Amino acid sequence: MTTTPYEHQFPSPYLPAPTKPFPSPYHQGTPIPQPPNEAAKHPRPICFVDVETDGLDPNCRPWEIAIIRRAHNNAGRLVDTEHHMFVKLDGRPATDHKALAIGGYYERHPEGRRISEYPKPPLDSVVNIHTAAAQAARITHNATLVGAGVHFDADVLARLLRSQGQIPSWHYRLRCVTTLASAEAGRDTGGLDESLAELGLDEVPAAERHTAMGDASAARSIWDAVMVLEEPHRQDGDF
Repeated sequence: MTTTPYEHQFPSPYLPAPTKPFPSPYHQGTPIPQPPNEAAKHPRPICFVDVETDGLDPNCRPWEIAIIRRAHNNAGRLVDTEHHMFVKLDGRPATDHKALAIGGYYERHPEGRRISEYPKPPLDSVVNIHTAAAQAARITHNATLVGAGVHFDADVLARLLRSQGQIPSWHYRLRCVTTLASAEAGRDTGGLDESLAELGLDEVPAAERHTAMGDASAARSIWDAVMVLEEPHRQDGDF
């Protein structure tokens, strides 16, 4: 059997001669160009949240809200802004008197002080639920909510917002700091106080225990102890 001269040759005479591959800029680890993205420059804001409520049932209402929003300002500086408000309970009876007492409603909330005739006069103002919902919606917009048992706080805030025609617009992923503390310790660290102790952090001062701002601040301490972040500047909010 005879063969043609080109039968066992490579490359095939019917194909064009091989050429040097076109050098792609994406080979050899060259980064793929991306369009400018402001969100990539400044990560999503974080809101450390806590609410004090008139109970733990699905219809409980917040009477105190604390939110510490961490975000980059226009100058690119990371800033913590603290927001706190007492909320007026509507005419519906409270669902749990004990829950009000544990949170210090009768000693701290202006309306609670009037009921209990607490010796110190009310110093703080009270906002109605419409104002509370509007403020909470604005502050938590596009943020990641962080707290101790944060799903409870998120549910309470979501009900508040929806009852006043607002839509919760925070990020769908929530972050519980006691879960983070447990992961850091390699075991279940329990609640907020136990998690602070496990990480060697200062406990919540007695005067701030079971207060919305006290617990929100403690959640921030745990977050900062576990997560590596730049040091934020702290300032008060506008309500």
